[in-house]
Amino acid sequence: MHPKLIVLTLLSLLAFAGNSLLCRIALKQTAIDPTSFVAIRLLSGARVLWLVLWSRKRTREMEGTWLGACALFAYAITFSFAYSMIPAGTGALLLFASIIFLGEIVTPVLVVASIAIIAGGDEEEAGAGARPPVRVGG
Repeated sequence: MHPKLIVLTLLSLLAFAGNSLLCRIALKQTAIDPTSFVAIRLLSGARVLWLVLWSRKRTREMEGTWLGACALFAYAITFSFAYSMIPAGTGALLLFASIIFLGEIVTPVLVVASIAIIAGGDEEEAGAGARPPVRVGG
């Protein structure tokens, strides 16, 4: 492997992790709701992309598809609600499992491991901070 590829890969991973943390902080520690958050993210992203393309004086039209736009929206809205509703560890495990299944690297061992990991929860749900069990009828 080339050192440049390794460095760029590590920088990409750090950027994704930083984005995740910043989004989680924005949704947990401010009054913004996930839907408004997605609207602001997508509109500001579109504006920045337009500015980049305009600054490069692109002469040909950039094309997209409605399917691609819907996929981006689905990604953004599900992650925004997930950031505000599930613990970070569980979210990371779900993302890991979805990459395995969508990447078609499915083996029986990975299926069993993914189910066990997801069913197990994470450290934020256990211990002293956990909610007491719900008692029915008494």
